Amino acid sequence: MVEELDDLGIRAQPLGHLPLVTAILDDLGVTAVLDELLPKDPRSKVSDSDCVTAMVLNILGGRTALYRMEQWTKKLPVDVLIGPHCEPEDFTDSRLAKTLDHLFSAGTDTLLSSVVKLYLSREDRPKTYSIHQDTTSAKVFGAYENEAPEWSPTPRFGYSKDHRPDLKQIVFGLTLHGSLGLPMVSTMFDGNTSDKYMNGFHIESLAHLLPEEDEVTLVADSKLVDAALLGALLDQGMHFISLVPRTFGARAAAVELLAAEPDDLPELGRTPARKRSHPDTLYRGRSYDLPFMVRRPGSAEAEATQLRFLAIHSDALAAKFEASLPAKLDKERRHIEKRLRALNNKPFSCEKDAQKALDKLLTTGTLHILAGHVEGFDVPGKRPRGRPRVDAPPPEMERRYRLILDDCTQDADAIDKLRRSKSHLVLITDHMDRDSHSDADLLAEYRHQHLVEGTCGFRWLKGPTQLAPIFLKKPARIAGLGLVFILALMVRNYLQFTVRGKLSEEEGTLPYYDRKRSTDTPTAEVIWELFSDLVLLVLTTPGSGPVLRLQGFSKAQRRVLTMLGLDQAVLVGRNKSRAPSG
Repeated sequence: MVEELDDLGIRAQPLGHLPLVTAILDDLGVTAVLDELLPKDPRSKVSDSDCVTAMVLNILGGRTALYRMEQWTKKLPVDVLIGPHCEPEDFTDSRLAKTLDHLFSAGTDTLLSSVVKLYLSREDRPKTYSIHQDTTSAKVFGAYENEAPEWSPTPRFGYSKDHRPDLKQIVFGLTLHGSLGLPMVSTMFDGNTSDKYMNGFHIESLAHLLPEEDEVTLVADSKLVDAALLGALLDQGMHFISLVPRTFGARAAAVELLAAEPDDLPELGRTPARKRSHPDTLYRGRSYDLPFMVRRPGSAEAEATQLRFLAIHSDALAAKFEASLPAKLDKERRHIEKRLRALNNKPFSCEKDAQKALDKLLTTGTLHILAGHVEGFDVPGKRPRGRPRVDAPPPEMERRYRLILDDCTQDADAIDKLRRSKSHLVLITDHMDRDSHSDADLLAEYRHQHLVEGTCGFRWLKGPTQLAPIFLKKPARIAGLGLVFILALMVRNYLQFTVRGKLSEEEGTLPYYDRKRSTDTPTAEVIWELFSDLVLLVLTTPGSGPVLRLQGFSKAQRRVLTMLGLDQAVLVGRNKSRAPSG
């Protein structure tokens, strides 16, 4: 018996949640799209899709630098996770770099749109949904050549949303499927590209992606409120919800209409307070139909279109304004006094010039009412050059003028107007039917904008171990790596949204990190933690093939597989030939 055990070979390799990653890549059709658009070179042992899978596994399994990927894959059963033809030595940094070059040559937009179209062709997809769009910047390090391939993102200095104006950057745009968190459009542009241009590019890309039968609402920040952009959306039959900038007159008109309403405005939403002793943050308001100028594609003239403006009073914004008001008043008063001292440092020789300067000074107070006058006084004139004679008369007196500030009182009307502006936010939309899209629905939809800004979007992409900072030297490879990160984000969000949706239907929960609590809204990271103890045992004996066994497989893991529509077999072997679901 002991001799038989000596002949038994046992190899244990950690799996964790990584088999879920490869299974979802296959389920969404990512692997099929890559194999079709990037056919395998017969001279290479592994395909480009194999290399993309390895990089996605690395991103979602604890990212390391590309030049260390070969060492990282040696810790994993790559033959089980990626394919039986793969070995760790196949994923060198030079092979991965070639894959990034191939991704860029094939077109990162083409590859992503092919995956998205494959999902949108599924019968189980939602037909009515929102999409959330935003832009950000990702800083880069090092020197970059000015000449780069066409359409490759060139690092340049620009407005840094990372607050690092000393570094060059890439501007990054992202559009997410609101019901699934699925990245639909992802772009990387030069570091000085404007948000308006990127929004227009995303809208044009969506027009070629979205099925005609789908009812889609685009949710974006205030950069979307532009005559040409809104005209393009209306022309394509796409709905929108956006925040109106403070500079638009329609915003002020909507706020004034709401201010004239009685105090018992309907409640549109609330945010629970973090402490029981604190009140909840309430959102109250009402919508109004107002004209807005939009410019349709191909038209040089803007036309007035009736759109819906939702004016919302926020308790949080009101409290923030009241807390900052004393500082604002003090700052403006000190600015006026400083300006007055600067003007009086050198008295005026002309009363007309002094009065002109006073009139300009009196208009600098936006929150104060100023009053003043010009005061004249005499000063000795200049003596002639040289030593004066003993009997020389004294120089004649000359008239000078200075500014006197008589009054500087707070302007109650101006403060109230600013209070109304700062305490409200205004949304614009083309959803004119209040029965199908109530005011509360519009606010709730806009508040979901955190999807693209939070851990399902930019916060995840720009985390300390994720997309930023970028150390690649070639802009083309930056674009290729950007696509790989978007595919990793697609897997992460698909896992999280699908499991949450199934738990909501079942009214069930999953164990939390500490396994002592449970949650009905687990993040992808919480779900991955359930698979942290999963280990693959490879048993070998002389004269027979290896036998695979799982250690640490639990009921919670089986539930997750069922929710994702996956079989337990995906944990012990990848089946790339399996067709995408739907």
